[in-house]
Amino acid sequence: MFMNVLLSTMTVIFVYLIARKLDDSKNYALIVVVIYAFFFPLIYFNSFILSEHLSIFVLLLSIVLLFYANIQSTSSIVLVGLTLGFSVALRPSLGLVGLAFFIFIYFSNKSTVWKNIQKVLLFSLAFFSLVFFVSIENYKNSNGNVKTLSANGGLTFYFSQCNAHKVSYQHPQGGWYQIIPPRTAWQPELETLRAKKNFYEQSYFYEKGLNCIQDNPNIWIQNFQRLKHLYFDSMFPGNNKSKFYEVLSPLFSNIAFVLTCLLLLLPLMYFDKYIHKSKLYLLLGVAFSQLLVLYFFNVEQRYLYGFFFVVVLISISIIFNIKRNFHKIKWWLFTLLFIYLGSFIYYFWQKEVPRQIIEMQVFQEKSYIRNITQKRTATKSLKEMIPTIDFKTTFALEHNDLGEYPFKENIFIDFFVDFELTEAKHIQFIVASDDGFILYVDDVEKMSYKRGRAVAVNKKYISLKPKKYSLKISYYQGNGPMALRVYYEIDEKRYLAGEDSPYLKFKQK
Repeated sequence: MFMNVLLSTMTVIFVYLIARKLDDSKNYALIVVVIYAFFFPLIYFNSFILSEHLSIFVLLLSIVLLFYANIQSTSSIVLVGLTLGFSVALRPSLGLVGLAFFIFIYFSNKSTVWKNIQKVLLFSLAFFSLVFFVSIENYKNSNGNVKTLSANGGLTFYFSQCNAHKVSYQHPQGGWYQIIPPRTAWQPELETLRAKKNFYEQSYFYEKGLNCIQDNPNIWIQNFQRLKHLYFDSMFPGNNKSKFYEVLSPLFSNIAFVLTCLLLLLPLMYFDKYIHKSKLYLLLGVAFSQLLVLYFFNVEQRYLYGFFFVVVLISISIIFNIKRNFHKIKWWLFTLLFIYLGSFIYYFWQKEVPRQIIEMQVFQEKSYIRNITQKRTATKSLKEMIPTIDFKTTFALEHNDLGEYPFKENIFIDFFVDFELTEAKHIQFIVASDDGFILYVDDVEKMSYKRGRAVAVNKKYISLKPKKYSLKISYYQGNGPMALRVYYEIDEKRYLAGEDSPYLKFKQK
């Protein structure tokens, strides 16, 4: 813990030093430091023992060295390369940051092209030599299993692109091994891959991930949408959170999002003479290189803090720019705001609104519920139409699209909807629940789990003829976390209950 405090204190000092080189205003640097030092999620983040603390510290140190050292000096270039290489060795996901450093070093040298190339080559040699040295150590310490800097890059890529629950592998000498990422730990209904090769065979998992990209034409949009987890999600998915964190985190997450939105006004920085443009471009490169990695790999809120210093530095600089140059840029400012506002309105105007076709009835019980067949004595109720049966694993009733409802424990919920089948099909119904449920088709019980349990999955194939059917699902939650997600599969394609497919159409009851 002492090391975390020491490293976080030093990172604040480094952020101040970077701010002094980015903008000539002393007030700017002080405001940046105050926001960064007292940003609650960062304080909470520093209470955990993670490699990110050291990697962020070393990354900031490399930027400080780059800004303050003599860029013409050979020893300075080597020191910057070794420092950044050490940061990448700690967190391989920072690897693309090196490209931003290459470009900065090349264009910061007011020399001949050949001398600039020499500086870049020298930096590259120092950078890659340290990365190579750590890779060799990884190879030796793992008995030849880890062949690259990252031990689990392929696995992370597979989990992100395939949205899988877990990967299991049977060792030739016996015994099963499995990896479950935090984000899908409470979603057992997702795919489980029984790998044919061990977890170190990264090319095998990269190939699996690429296959998922080919099979899902919407993956490029979905990857972009996943970036919202940087702001509107748990810092550590799948883990319990303190009450203090639950209260303060949403507030500061919104502040972080607003600061990020200010980056949309970056074109206005062109008019600011107080900003050192080359240093601004380097910081943008640091942020965008990490975002590019997150686009293809895992996204959690804690990964925002690997480049949050860039967000604070540039967003506050934009505010100072508007204040200093408002008389020069006001029409440009209003034009940008008009374009963004118009785009925002158009996006929501043309966005397809999901059909609210499933009737949901929620009943709050006054006593503890032990099973789904228990007699009901509701004290309050709610009736509402929803698009899908897709409720998160949380301590409160929360729909994945519609948000949270004022119910937490000891509740019954009934869902009613009709569906029409156009061809005879074998349909697999899949229910992930915490606690119990009963699924009825035409008032006939088809599958159930009637007692309490941690989130788990039931699956059942049902043969149906082409006609109209009624679907009813009864669910209960006693106490603790709750979850309910209902799917159906036709021809090996999965849909949420409420989503139409080529052979099955839902209709309001």
